[in-house]
Amino acid sequence: MNKYRLLRSVSATMAIAALPLSSAVAAVAPAPVYGAFGIDTAGMDRNVRPGDDFVAYAGGTYMAGLQIPADRSNYGMFTKLRDLSQERTRTIVEAAASAAPGAANGSETQKVGDYYASFMDEAAIEAKGIAPLQPRLAAIAAIADRGALARALGASGSQGIGSPLGIGFRQDLKNPDNFAVYMRQGGLGLPDRDYYLDEKFAAVRTKYQAHIATMFGLAGIADPAARAAEVYALEAQIAAVHWPRAKLRQVDQTYNPVDATALPAQFPGVDWTALRTAAGIDGQTRLIVSNPSAIAGTAKLVATAPLSAWKAYLAWRTIDAAAPYLPKAFVDADFAFGGTVLSGTPEIQPRWKRGVDFTSGALGESAGKLYVDKYFPPQAKAKADELVRNVIAAMDARLANLAWMD
Repeated sequence: MNKYRLLRSVSATMAIAALPLSSAVAAVAPAPVYGAFGIDTAGMDRNVRPGDDFVAYAGGTYMAGLQIPADRSNYGMFTKLRDLSQERTRTIVEAAASAAPGAANGSETQKVGDYYASFMDEAAIEAKGIAPLQPRLAAIAAIADRGALARALGASGSQGIGSPLGIGFRQDLKNPDNFAVYMRQGGLGLPDRDYYLDEKFAAVRTKYQAHIATMFGLAGIADPAARAAEVYALEAQIAAVHWPRAKLRQVDQTYNPVDATALPAQFPGVDWTALRTAAGIDGQTRLIVSNPSAIAGTAKLVATAPLSAWKAYLAWRTIDAAAPYLPKAFVDADFAFGGTVLSGTPEIQPRWKRGVDFTSGALGESAGKLYVDKYFPPQAKAKADELVRNVIAAMDARLANLAWMD
C-alpha cells in the first residue's frame, strides 16, 4: 500500500513540474522547461573539503551566485514552480474579474472574479478605512464579564483570528476514519514561545510591542502604547505555559481525549459552555486536547488576567488578522514587521500576487476548478495516469525478482 502512495505522490509531482500545457497536449514532447536533470557539478565548490562543510562543498558556488528576489525570503525550484502557477492563476482570476459582472450568480467565475476585484480596488479600501472592523472592535470593547470573554474566545476561530484556546477539526490520529474536535495551544503574535522567553529575541520583542502600538494608533485605539504593553504582557504569560517545540513532536503526548462535560474540572477558569456554543461545537461530546498543561495554564489566565488586557488582546488579534486587507498604512506596517523583521524579506509582493494568493486561499475549490479547466485538460490527465501506471508496473516487475522481500 505504501508503495502505491509513494509512486502516486512522486508521479503527481513530476506531472505538475512538467506541465507546459495549455488547452491541449502537443503531439511532440516539448523541451525541458528547467534544463537538464542530474547533479549540478558547476554549482559545487571544490575548494571546500566535504568533510569540513558538505553543504558548501555540494552547492557553495551556486549559493554564492544566487540572487533571491526582493519579495522573497527564500528561493529554489519549488519557488519557480509556484511562480509559474501564480502567473497562470493571475490570468484566470483577472479574466474572472472582467467576466464577473455578467457571470451567473454563484458561479465559480462570479465568486473568484468578485473576490479578486474587491481586493484590487484600492480606492474603495482606502475610502472605507477601518470602518469594516468597527463592529467587531465595538463588540470587544463591550465585553463586561468572563462569560462574554469566553464567548469572544470561542467565536474567534470562525472569524479567522488565532485563539489561545485553538479549536479545530481534523482526522482523529488514532481513528483516521473519523474526524475529531481538537483543542490546542495558540494565540501568540510571535512565531512561538521561544521568542518571548529566549534572550536572543529581545530586540524582536521590543520591535513587536512597538508594532502593536503602531497598529493600535492607525486603528484609532486610545493610548496605543499602554494597550500594546498590556497585550505583550498577556502574550508573554500565555507563552510561558506553552509547550516547547520538542515536546510538541511527541505525538502520543499530544493525544488526550477529554469528555466535554469534564472540561470545567480539568481546565477550570473558563465558561466552557459559553465558549463551546460560540465555537459551534456545543453538540460535540468529546474533544482531543493536544497540550493539557498549556490549556490549563491559559484557562487560569482567562479567569485571572485583567479583563482590560484580554480586551486589548482581542482587539489586537482582530486588527492583525485584518491588516493585509485594510488601507495601505496598515498593509505597510504589517509587512514591515511580519515580512521584514520576522522573515527578512526586503520588499512586499506586488498587489496582484497578494490578490492571487488571497483569492486562492479563500476560494481554493472555485479557483482550482477554473485552473484545471484551463491548464489540465483530459489529455494531460491521461498522460499523468499513464506515467503512474508505467512506474507502478516497472516497480512491480523489479520487486517480483527480489527474493529477499515478502
